[in-house]
Amino acid sequence: MQNFQNLILSFFVSLFSAIALGLFEPHITLLALIGFGIFIFCLFQFYIKLGSDIPLKELIMIIAFLQWIVGPILSYHFYTRSEFYYMIIDENTYMSYTLPASAAFFLGIFAPVFRRKYDDEDVKIEEISLGEQKRYRKKGGFLFTAGAL
Repeated sequence: MQNFQNLILSFFVSLFSAIALGLFEPHITLLALIGFGIFIFCLFQFYIKLGSDIPLKELIMIIAFLQWIVGPILSYHFYTRSEFYYMIIDENTYMSYTLPASAAFFLGIFAPVFRRKYDDEDVKIEEISLGEQKRYRKKGGFLFTAGAL
């Protein structure tokens, strides 16, 4: 019941924020407002889950929507004369492509498909053999090196 209340609260906060942005900047497109609302929804969900869980999915969505939606909104409406943040493509064309792609990414991240809750009893370090530990360490080192490059 608490999760449902948090979802409803997040929805209304994001709706109010999108409307407030639309009133503050009247030339913003509807697609940009919808994208901004989804960003605020993810931000609010991140804040709610921060104390009780590791909100990795919400963090991924916050970073993605900051780059794909909020950054271009700032560029189109607030930094219009900047030579560094200038958007060559007009806002309608950009948002008509980016918002559906971002929304599909959002649905793909949060879709309840193949969810499995892991318990602390599922993985015990003592039960992993020494050979498996070395193999995991090599894989981890490889992933770290690839990420650092």
